[in-house]
Amino acid sequence: MVKCVIEHCERDAKTRGYCGRHYQSLNKHGDPLYVEKSKLNKIYKENDVYIMEITNRKKEVFKVKISEECIPQIQERKWYIIIPKKGFPYVASSKYMGLDSKYNTKTVYLHRYLTNAKDDDYVDHKNHDSLDYRMDNLIIKTNQENSLNRKGANSNNKSTGVRNVSHIPVYKNRRYVVQIRVGGNKFMDRFETLEEASKVAEEMREKYYSKYL
Repeated sequence: MVKCVIEHCERDAKTRGYCGRHYQSLNKHGDPLYVEKSKLNKIYKENDVYIMEITNRKKEVFKVKISEECIPQIQERKWYIIIPKKGFPYVASSKYMGLDSKYNTKTVYLHRYLTNAKDDDYVDHKNHDSLDYRMDNLIIKTNQENSLNRKGANSNNKSTGVRNVSHIPVYKNRRYVVQIRVGGNKFMDRFETLEEASKVAEEMREKYYSKYL
């Protein structure tokens, strides 16, 4: 059965590629991703820290730390948790691009959304907590600044300049590929952004190669 064209929606498609829920929103509001205010993510204060609560499809609850001044901006859309096969959970949303767009939706990452990061910028969490989105914990680094922390790209890797990460343009989605060989086995996975792939590659190198670095 064909799934809904909306990214990360696992419901079956029924009309024009959309599931019933998203098509109803498109027909009524002109946006399949429209969310009523009453259904936005719950935000509250806990131990002097503002928390945005996100529950995934498995009913797991994630508490995301945010800054008070960012609440109005955050409440402009519905946020969800993405858990990569390798790495840490992070927060994202979807933006409707219109019926004439090549892709119906675009993934919006909370850390880039809050910092208004440019395409070639990297956004790091200072304390390495992937669910801490307080503004004083987010730091923007340029590609050049980020490269200072690398051990260097593979000599034959010219597509990204990042060690163990390649850009494969023929893939429709998740074009950044992480490949690391450990003994006789090879780890490989694909990601949406260079930043995400770079982070996983670094984690894998630290896990398997640290004693050689």
